[in-house]
Amino acid sequence: MLNKIRLFHRQLNFQSTPVERKKCEASLRHSLRIEPEQNSVKTLEWNPQLNQNNLIWCNDKTLNLADFSTEDRWLTLFDIAPEPKLKNHGKLQMQRRQYRQKIKKTIESERNASNTVAAQFLEEVLSQTERVSYTVIKHFSNLNMSRTNQRIKMLEIYLNAHNQLSNRPPTENSTYIQEGIFKIPHKWGIGSKIISLKEYINFTHNFLANYFSEYPIKAIIGHDDERNENEDTGLHTHYYLSGKNKNTGRYDLRIRQVEIVNEHLVKHNLSNELLPQDGKLTHQQSKVLGHYYQRVVQGYINKNLLNPKGLTTEFADETEKASEQYKHMIVQAKLPKSNREFNFYNRELTKFKNQLELLKNETNDLNKQKENILPMLATAIEELDNTERFLNQQQMELDNLQRQKELAQGELDTLGMRYLALEHSVDSKNDELSYVESELEKTENSLRQVNHESKALLENIIESVFMLLLAKTKNNTALVEKFTMQLTNNINKKLPVSLQPMLSGAIELTKDSGLTQDV
Repeated sequence: MLNKIRLFHRQLNFQSTPVERKKCEASLRHSLRIEPEQNSVKTLEWNPQLNQNNLIWCNDKTLNLADFSTEDRWLTLFDIAPEPKLKNHGKLQMQRRQYRQKIKKTIESERNASNTVAAQFLEEVLSQTERVSYTVIKHFSNLNMSRTNQRIKMLEIYLNAHNQLSNRPPTENSTYIQEGIFKIPHKWGIGSKIISLKEYINFTHNFLANYFSEYPIKAIIGHDDERNENEDTGLHTHYYLSGKNKNTGRYDLRIRQVEIVNEHLVKHNLSNELLPQDGKLTHQQSKVLGHYYQRVVQGYINKNLLNPKGLTTEFADETEKASEQYKHMIVQAKLPKSNREFNFYNRELTKFKNQLELLKNETNDLNKQKENILPMLATAIEELDNTERFLNQQQMELDNLQRQKELAQGELDTLGMRYLALEHSVDSKNDELSYVESELEKTENSLRQVNHESKALLENIIESVFMLLLAKTKNNTALVEKFTMQLTNNINKKLPVSLQPMLSGAIELTKDSGLTQDV
């Protein structure tokens, strides 16, 4: 199943009039990407960032247009565009016509005079449609003829007029150059990966060579820069086809187009619509010519370019043709490239306008949202203020709590110091208690050491002290000595340390009595 698309193909025929020449030069400046003059207000028709993509076919070679200098491009323009009208164009045309008749009469006269070589020479000159070298005059002067000087002067005047007019159409209204364009519009999405620019150029060349082999192709220029960097569609070619038949020298390109259409009509059994072969068509016949010529183009591009790629181009149906959009498109196609709505500049402008409109809509939506949000924002601000006041109050309470905490901490520190002091005191008391307990234990141990013998010894000492005191009381010297000796012996015995105070007391008791001598 072939994907149906639309093809844009249009032709512009430029004549040699000053107005048409100016239009042709403007078109060529666009096609050759000759930059506008400095300070020009001309709108940009292509994307300068993509200029390196453009190609040009000329002199049987396909080259990169970016490699052409500005001078090369101007030279190409002057080679293609109609030449400016000669100031004495009408006079030269009259001279050539008059002297052509004179040469014809001379040929007849020289034949009658048996100067056959001279007659044939002049016939050969008259058959030339292109420029004739002036060296033929010297060759002609060496031939046998009557009234030689007059004949030579006649040939000089004819060649002067002929050579100046040889590369110009017979009338300013003759088609001097035809510009054509082949393009698949952006909307169909056929990018360079499907049809490359070289394929477009090759197709254009093959089409022209197939149908217009007798008419020189001046140039084919391929454009791939009338788009954004992120696109790959809109590739197209401009071709410039000479209106002059290289075999006949006639400017009869329109007649050739009529022949092509008539061949198509015969092939499709439409002979009743055949057009006048001389190319003199009525307005209605011109519409028929345009319609069927587009059919020829359509058939050729489908067969040789589109169908192998799964594509086919077809005409818009009658409903589409009748639509305002289609009519508008036809009007646009007749405008200069810089004024068309769908050129690069206007496509970019439309894109930015759409973006601006989108931004406006988004801004309006945001404004509406803003209006809806403002009351909510006011409420939120009020709540925020209330929250801030609450937070300030809480902060004050927090500060009070912090101060209370600091006071409590101070008291806690004081109590802690007191606790530490008490703990130290308790430790000291514990140490004392431990000491006392230790001493008590020692004392208890000492008391335990007081055994039966210690008790007996102590009893003997006490008894001796008592008896000594009693003897001293009675002044019984013998008993005093006896008990003193007895007490001395008991004292000299080992007595536990714990009993030493008691012994000392007993001794002190004997001393204090004054009754006896010191023990």
